[in-house]
Amino acid sequence: MVWATVSNPEVANFYQQSFIGILGWLDTALPSIFYPLLWLGLGVCALVSVSLPASAADWSARCLLLLTAMASIGLIFLSQLVTWTAHPASLIEGVQGRYFVMPVVLLGHVLSGLAKTPTRLHSRLAGLALSGFALCSLTALSMTLLSRYH
Repeated sequence: MVWATVSNPEVANFYQQSFIGILGWLDTALPSIFYPLLWLGLGVCALVSVSLPASAADWSARCLLLLTAMASIGLIFLSQLVTWTAHPASLIEGVQGRYFVMPVVLLGHVLSGLAKTPTRLHSRLAGLALSGFALCSLTALSMTLLSRYH
């Protein structure tokens, strides 16, 4: 059922949009141009943040975090299947993209490390990526709130 749910194009699109943000009672979407821009911004920020650790001493802890993130994703679907979805069902209902934020944060921590002191260029690229993402996010939020309530 999980595969049927995530492979459904409408559901997958809803997960992508609700991960980035749909405001209100899921009735106020951002302008459609901002979803791909914000996904690109998240991807760029993730790329400049990835660094494998210098030592293998903490790989067991990172594997545990990875397993915790995967279990969390499984529990998201299981909890909504048991509590929210009417049976018999072909899709799991009630899952929103925002439910995946914490598992993604855990996965980000698995891929981050203290391999070495970042170079000046790396720090500037990371700052530029974060600033661009923040500017795009604030623009999308401002436009959405203004169009909704003004």
